[in-house]
Amino acid sequence: MVLHSDKGQTVVILGLGYVGLTLAVVMAERGFRVVGVEIQERVVELTNRGIPHFFETQMEQRLKEVVDKGKLVACNEISNNIDADIYVITVGTPLSESGSVRLDMLKNATNEIAMHMSDSSLVILRSTVKIGVTKNIVCPILEKTKKKFHLAFCPERTLEGNALEELVVLPQIIGGIDEASSWSATQVFQKITSTIICVSNVETAEITKLVDNTSRDVMFAYANEISMLCDVVGANMMEVVQAGKKGYPRTNIPLPGLVGGPCLSKDSYILDQSVSTYEVRPNIIMASRKTNEDQPAYVANFLMQLANMLKWKDNIKISLLGLAFKGRPATDDLRGTMAIPVFNALKNVFPNATYCGFDVLVSQTDTEEMGLIYTNSIDHALEDAHLVLILNNHPTFEHFSVSQQTHLMSKPGVVYDFWNTMDIDNTNFTDGVYYFATGSHKLCTNLMGEQ
Repeated sequence: MVLHSDKGQTVVILGLGYVGLTLAVVMAERGFRVVGVEIQERVVELTNRGIPHFFETQMEQRLKEVVDKGKLVACNEISNNIDADIYVITVGTPLSESGSVRLDMLKNATNEIAMHMSDSSLVILRSTVKIGVTKNIVCPILEKTKKKFHLAFCPERTLEGNALEELVVLPQIIGGIDEASSWSATQVFQKITSTIICVSNVETAEITKLVDNTSRDVMFAYANEISMLCDVVGANMMEVVQAGKKGYPRTNIPLPGLVGGPCLSKDSYILDQSVSTYEVRPNIIMASRKTNEDQPAYVANFLMQLANMLKWKDNIKISLLGLAFKGRPATDDLRGTMAIPVFNALKNVFPNATYCGFDVLVSQTDTEEMGLIYTNSIDHALEDAHLVLILNNHPTFEHFSVSQQTHLMSKPGVVYDFWNTMDIDNTNFTDGVYYFATGSHKLCTNLMGEQ
């Protein structure tokens, strides 16, 4: 392992996923010597070749530049010849099959740091954790070394797909176990971003991260609940939202849609488990999470009723467009994607259907691992399809000409749009193809009956 010899602090980043690798690139650009530690050999190999293992805007060019300059190297473990000043933990904290937060990777990373850190090292926890993990789990492991250290929780809050840009402009929240730890972490992040927000303690920083994400989950759940109300009364959710906002600053309802991803799909559970021993429960937060999780089954049941009206047979073709958890900013990330629960819900009501998938960035391998037949274009996905579902808001699905594409579909056919990307009143489909969107089920059904 060879690092560039220019003067600068050495930082070890444990975990080269979306959070770790983007931070590694930015820190290398800002003058740090960066060692990335990752247990996946493939990720280590790709990183040392300057090739990102996921899609992120500008990542390919910027990663190669810092690797070629010797500012960033990757390895499987911390070696004894690394004299580091700073350690950053960015490993995953996913939910287990039972729904509890996994901390095994976090503990392993902390133990590895404990074996190699020197006196006065700074340890920064950046992974999303339950409240109290920094002080009650990470700190005791480091204390066993009998060495002096600084420890702070500094949450990552960037928007995936725009992370490299946001890392240098978003305020950085810092919560240290003591004042010296907060100051030490501040000195590091001041080299990255201009705005530092030091909070009073570690717990405040931990809950701030969880509150940021769960508040968005609640907001989207409200929109999805309103969309279901619009479905049954015969209103158009898009019109409701737009009409309420015009000239009226006190209404700010987002559009409905699928709500998932690596953060929103789990952070409500992390917050809930954080306070499980207390009398106060996050009732609104958990009810909102259930609303968002129930949406695939709700739509699948509606589509089954629609299929009965259209007299579809069992051997229909269903195509899913947009497999990544979001489309804007674009990503190929399948962690927490709602495409999987939508697929599962559809299989419950259409068990004999043929299922195809298309995504602008998701690979053929990942598509097929989901259990879908890979299609390399929208045309291929629509060809002979009875049902086409738009699952994320990638610009491709907003801008492709539906009227020119739907002639490829079987008749009668249905395009179901979770994201309301098209104007139902001004969208012309091929005869025999009908458009449905979240929050306008009854209205769309009525329009279909009039044709």
